Amino acid sequence: MNSKRPAYILLSVFLFSAHLSAQNTGQEALNSITAAELRNHIFFLASDYLNGRVGPSAEYEIAAQYVATQFAAAELEPVQTQDGNKSFFQDVPFVKTVYDDKIKWTLDIDGTDRQFVHRKDFKIVYGSTLNFENTPLVWAGYGIEEPEHKWNDFKNLETEGKIIVFMTGAPVKKDKPVLPDDIHNKYNGQRGFQAKISNLFSKGAAAIIMVDTENSGPMAFDAVTSRFNTETYEYKNTEQGSRRSRPAVFIVKPDFIDMVMGDKPYNPMKDNSGKLKNYQPQVIKDVQVNSSTEVLSRETINTKNVVGMVPGTDPVLRNEYIVVGAHLDHVKPRDGQVCNGADDNASGSAGVIEIAEA
Repeated sequence: MNSKRPAYILLSVFLFSAHLSAQNTGQEALNSITAAELRNHIFFLASDYLNGRVGPSAEYEIAAQYVATQFAAAELEPVQTQDGNKSFFQDVPFVKTVYDDKIKWTLDIDGTDRQFVHRKDFKIVYGSTLNFENTPLVWAGYGIEEPEHKWNDFKNLETEGKIIVFMTGAPVKKDKPVLPDDIHNKYNGQRGFQAKISNLFSKGAAAIIMVDTENSGPMAFDAVTSRFNTETYEYKNTEQGSRRSRPAVFIVKPDFIDMVMGDKPYNPMKDNSGKLKNYQPQVIKDVQVNSSTEVLSRETINTKNVVGMVPGTDPVLRNEYIVVGAHLDHVKPRDGQVCNGADDNASGSAGVIEIAEA
């Protein structure tokens, strides 16, 4: 913490000197930052009334207007121009896409089509790439890459452009972990899922399918809520188009492996004692995935940043800028619960409001 303090003090002094150069001390400005005012800002921005402040939405609009009002009261200067007038608002373009809720996979397994239905047979953990055309599957076993411990599920495995299929947990033989205890524990449960996914994203996969072989814990199939949203908002870069979608992560039931591998000799589900007898990460032969999600509508809409300025007084340095920023928006409700976004979104915004007043 101490290493960050000088920069914060320097920034504070710069802001104070810009607006309070006529005063001998910045103590009055410092005293204007109070716990009570910070609490009031946070309680309003993070209230259930604002419903998570997802941008763009009517609730986010209220939050942005609230911050702009605070900036105006603090006598900050607007830096944007809208309709010929100065404004605290900076337009930010988003692409709004509305999808059909009905999603199905068609798997071509040895020349026979098999249907998989969203939520019944597979769920979306996160991600937005949902369309596939004759995309092959690659079996990555446990999805663990620990070559220093003589375990690497990706050795000589081509994953680029394919759907990676892996199973939860870590390898066990005769009821004992194959890997050292600390490594074994690293890949179990929710923590293990995150450790694997962060590595899998670097493999160039078209998508990732997690097979619930443990059937327990927070990442069990029945415990996971599918995160598919019929409406999505992605930032639109005016030079590069909308943001590139990231690969989706799916979860499926254990019988998925039997369905796609069947009688193939490397089907790990044939070995109930520990899944190692037939263990062999490789491309799953003669299986392709097809899926399409119908786009009902797509349009560009604007939401807004809130920007205000304290002008400097030095004739040279007044042409340079220090940006103090915070994250105002948050996310929509999940499973009927408001995601309030108090820390760090509302608290950071409250801090910027109080700095502006100071």
